[in-house]
Amino acid sequence: MKIFVPVLAMSALLASTVAGWSAPATGTLQVKLTIAKECKVVSSNAILTFDSTKVSAAGNIEDDTGKNGAIEVQCTRDTTYKIALGEGENYENGSRRMKTADGKNFVAYVLYSDSKRERPWGSVDKALGVNDPLTGTNARQSYPVYGRVFMPKAGIAAGDYADTVTVTVEF
Repeated sequence: MKIFVPVLAMSALLASTVAGWSAPATGTLQVKLTIAKECKVVSSNAILTFDSTKVSAAGNIEDDTGKNGAIEVQCTRDTTYKIALGEGENYENGSRRMKTADGKNFVAYVLYSDSKRERPWGSVDKALGVNDPLTGTNARQSYPVYGRVFMPKAGIAAGDYADTVTVTVEF
């Protein structure tokens, strides 16, 4: 009988453990993904080069964009955004200006979002240029930049003129 009681107790313990193993337990697993709104300026080296041979009847140099004269932006799908162009490094008295490398000569210019040069491209808060909300598509989207150089009455001194304008995408 002494052997029978421990064997019986061991069998009962084993049976209760096996029964606990066979009962299913359930829970849940949540699967989540967050896609953040994102925009980036893709063309970091966009260049608008004025062709000095295209002088208008008013004496101004006007130039359409070439393939390098566009701004490329890439935003996640359905992200609303606006593009702003800064004042440039040589801004003065309400005008963007290009300057010669020696810093002695300047020439004023305006950037436009349309080929008719009716919509100056400025900052988002000034509501100028391409300032209507745009919508991202996940693909690169290209926006041309048109320009006009205003010739001073005294003319422009010979030299290479340049300015750098910051492109900002607000989303």
